[in-house]
Amino acid sequence: KKSNAPYDIASRKIHLNVTANKSSAYVGEPVILTYTLYFNLNVGSLSPNSMKYTNFWANELEVNNETNTKQFNGQNYNAAIIKQVVLTPQVSGRQNIEPLSINLVASVPSGRRDFFNMITNQNIDYTVVSNDIAIDVLDLPSEGRPQDFSGAIGDFDLSVALNSDSIDINESVTFSVKIKGKGNLNLINSPKVNFDTQLEVFDPKNSDKIKISTSGIQGYKQEDYLIVPRHKGVYNLQPVKFNFFNPKTKKYTSLVSKLIKIKVGGDQTSDSSYTLQTIKKE
Repeated sequence: KKSNAPYDIASRKIHLNVTANKSSAYVGEPVILTYTLYFNLNVGSLSPNSMKYTNFWANELEVNNETNTKQFNGQNYNAAIIKQVVLTPQVSGRQNIEPLSINLVASVPSGRRDFFNMITNQNIDYTVVSNDIAIDVLDLPSEGRPQDFSGAIGDFDLSVALNSDSIDINESVTFSVKIKGKGNLNLINSPKVNFDTQLEVFDPKNSDKIKISTSGIQGYKQEDYLIVPRHKGVYNLQPVKFNFFNPKTKKYTSLVSKLIKIKVGGDQTSDSSYTLQTIKKE
């Protein structure tokens, strides 16, 4: 016979279930965890305890706590998503994720009746704990790994652009390098760019746009370099290289941008015009 003690009723009617969108992933490949609360009692004052996701980078997502009806263990329940988090594994091996616990107040039938013969409820403090879950984290294959591997995991495109290919001395031009796609964009560095030593190049301006959502991590990383040529001539901007590991194809991909030329014209002013003549003091 089932016990009707308040805590036993709560334990039968309130459950916290965590699921992962994949059970195995490569180091650096994002995994999404979803925590769903199933409840057939009135609950309130939810207070999730803080979590340490050891060996993962963790990014919390905004969740919509809308309640709907779902099946759980063969029964209908009210269901609400309580927490979603994108985890990026840092270490290979089987990674056990500690259970999440949530303190809440549940309204449980007391078994007693009031003056009008209605069953009364009592509020109890209750802690619901999620199920155990583990992710098998795989090492990246050594076969085919580039020596200068960028650490990027996902599927990406590389593009470069120059806002003008013909300018005069001391005018400026912007060279943009963009990595776009889906994967661990938030954890990777933009590719290195080698410029001709005759060009004056300023530190790049960063204009990343990265969205972390239930469909993973996507967007782009962009660096804009301001270039000011001080001498006439034609300059080659060397191709930019970027590589990544694609977990779907299980292969490394190397990308190389096209060679771009800048044509610099205008009058080469002699350096003497910049010298300051000695000022005689009265």
